[in-house]
Amino acid sequence: MLKIFQKCDAFEKITTEYNSLSSFKGRLRNSAGSQVAMLAALCADKFADMHIAILADREDAAYFYNDLSLFMGKSVQLLPSSYRRVIGADEKDADSVLVRTEVFDLIRRGKVKFLVTYPE
Repeated sequence: MLKIFQKCDAFEKITTEYNSLSSFKGRLRNSAGSQVAMLAALCADKFADMHIAILADREDAAYFYNDLSLFMGKSVQLLPSSYRRVIGADEKDADSVLVRTEVFDLIRRGKVKFLVTYPE
Protein backbone atom coordinates (compact mmCIF):
# COMPACT_ATOMS: atom_id res chain seq x y z
CA MET A 1 0.00 0.00 0.00
CA LEU A 2 2.86 2.40 0.79
CA LYS A 3 4.50 1.72 -2.56
CA ILE A 4 1.25 2.53 -4.40
CA PHE A 5 0.79 5.77 -2.45
CA GLN A 6 4.43 6.69 -3.15
CA LYS A 7 3.70 6.80 -6.88
CA CYS A 8 0.82 9.26 -6.46
CA ASP A 9 1.31 12.77 -7.92
CA ALA A 10 0.01 14.35 -4.69
CA PHE A 11 2.73 12.58 -2.70
CA GLU A 12 5.41 13.89 -5.05
CA LYS A 13 4.06 17.42 -4.69
CA ILE A 14 4.01 17.19 -0.89
CA THR A 15 7.52 15.72 -0.62
CA THR A 16 8.91 18.34 -3.01
CA GLU A 17 7.46 21.09 -0.80
CA TYR A 18 8.66 19.25 2.32
CA ASN A 19 12.19 18.96 0.96
CA SER A 20 12.40 22.65 -0.04
CA LEU A 21 11.86 23.92 3.52
CA SER A 22 14.32 23.74 6.38
CA SER A 23 11.46 23.42 8.85
CA PHE A 24 8.21 22.05 7.47
CA LYS A 25 4.98 23.02 9.14
CA GLY A 26 1.86 21.87 7.45
CA ARG A 27 -1.69 20.75 7.84
CA LEU A 28 -3.44 18.20 5.70
CA ARG A 29 -7.10 18.73 5.15
CA ASN A 30 -9.67 16.11 4.24
CA SER A 31 -7.47 13.30 5.48
CA ALA A 32 -8.98 10.35 7.27
CA GLY A 33 -7.80 7.43 9.33
CA SER A 34 -4.08 6.77 9.09
CA GLN A 35 -3.40 8.87 5.98
CA VAL A 36 -1.28 11.43 7.84
CA ALA A 37 0.77 8.69 9.50
CA MET A 38 1.23 7.00 6.12
CA LEU A 39 2.44 10.24 4.57
CA ALA A 40 4.77 10.86 7.53
CA ALA A 41 6.23 7.35 7.16
CA LEU A 42 6.81 7.89 3.44
CA CYS A 43 8.51 11.24 4.04
CA ALA A 44 10.68 9.73 6.77
CA ASP A 45 11.66 6.95 4.38
CA LYS A 46 12.49 9.39 1.59
CA PHE A 47 14.64 11.76 3.68
CA ALA A 48 17.58 10.73 5.86
CA ASP A 49 17.08 13.15 8.77
CA MET A 50 15.29 12.30 12.00
CA HIS A 51 11.75 13.71 12.01
CA ILE A 52 9.80 15.02 14.98
CA ALA A 53 6.03 15.32 15.25
CA ILE A 54 4.66 17.41 18.11
CA LEU A 55 0.98 16.74 18.56
CA ALA A 56 -1.56 18.71 20.59
CA ASP A 57 -1.73 16.42 23.60
CA ARG A 58 -0.77 13.02 24.99
CA GLU A 59 -3.78 11.23 23.51
CA ASP A 60 -3.24 12.58 19.98
CA ALA A 61 0.45 11.70 20.21
CA ALA A 62 -0.35 8.14 21.32
CA TYR A 63 -2.80 7.58 18.44
CA PHE A 64 -0.35 9.01 15.90
CA TYR A 65 2.49 6.94 17.35
CA ASN A 66 0.41 3.75 17.08
CA ASP A 67 -0.50 4.47 13.46
CA LEU A 68 3.06 5.40 12.54
CA SER A 69 4.43 2.28 14.27
CA LEU A 70 2.39 0.13 11.89
CA PHE A 71 4.29 1.63 8.96
CA MET A 72 7.74 2.13 10.52
CA GLY A 73 8.12 -0.41 13.29
CA LYS A 74 10.68 0.29 16.01
CA SER A 75 12.27 3.24 14.22
CA VAL A 76 9.48 5.44 15.61
CA GLN A 77 9.45 6.32 19.31
CA LEU A 78 7.05 8.14 21.63
CA LEU A 79 8.62 10.61 24.07
CA PRO A 80 6.30 10.98 27.08
CA SER A 81 6.24 13.73 29.70
CA SER A 82 8.28 13.12 32.86
CA TYR A 83 5.42 14.19 35.06
CA ARG A 84 2.10 12.74 36.04
CA ARG A 85 -0.48 15.49 36.27
CA VAL A 86 -2.41 15.42 39.52
CA ILE A 87 -4.80 18.17 40.53
CA GLY A 88 -2.86 20.66 42.61
CA ALA A 89 0.56 18.99 42.24
CA ASP A 90 3.04 17.68 39.69
CA GLU A 91 4.61 14.35 40.52
CA LYS A 92 7.46 12.71 38.66
CA ASP A 93 6.36 9.53 36.94
CA ALA A 94 9.20 7.00 37.35
CA ASP A 95 8.01 4.85 34.42
CA SER A 96 7.94 7.82 32.05
CA VAL A 97 11.37 8.96 33.20
CA LEU A 98 12.71 5.49 32.39
CA VAL A 99 11.03 5.48 28.95
CA ARG A 100 12.43 8.95 28.21
CA THR A 101 15.93 7.78 29.12
CA GLU A 102 15.60 4.78 26.81
CA VAL A 103 14.30 6.96 23.96
CA PHE A 104 17.15 9.45 24.36
CA ASP A 105 19.64 6.56 24.29
CA LEU A 106 18.07 5.25 21.07
CA ILE A 107 18.31 8.73 19.55
CA ARG A 108 21.97 8.97 20.58
CA ARG A 109 22.67 5.63 18.89
CA GLY A 110 20.89 6.72 15.68
CA LYS A 111 18.09 4.16 16.00
CA VAL A 112 15.19 6.66 15.87
CA LYS A 113 13.91 7.83 12.49
CA PHE A 114 10.73 9.51 13.79
CA LEU A 115 10.05 10.94 17.24
CA VAL A 116 6.47 11.61 18.35
CA THR A 117 5.78 13.82 21.36
CA TYR A 118 3.51 16.53 22.78
CA PRO A 119 4.15 19.93 24.39
CA GLU A 120 4.26 18.75 28.01
